Amino acid sequence: MQVAAPLLDNAVAVRGALALIIDPDREFTRILSVARSGESGETYAFDQHGLLISRSRFDDQLRKLGLLDPTNTTSALNLRLHDPVSEPVDGVRP
Repeated sequence: MQVAAPLLDNAVAVRGALALIIDPDREFTRILSVARSGESGETYAFDQHGLLISRSRFDDQLRKLGLLDPTNTTSALNLRLHDPVSEPVDGVRP
């Protein structure tokens, strides 16, 4: 995953950019883990399309439910979050 921010001068002209390359499955998830509250509080990050970009600690359960590939696939970059009422999956509403 790449994250970038513009570097502006005093006239608000872009003079450069600061870009970071982050492994979402390792580093990004680790960074978010410090925001965990208590034993059950979780912090997740997702993009504007609902794609989970941090890893869930429930990957094993997600595999058992068939929401993740049964291989070593993790939830980071492989699971889309959505509202099943307003966005039915395959045209089926719960």
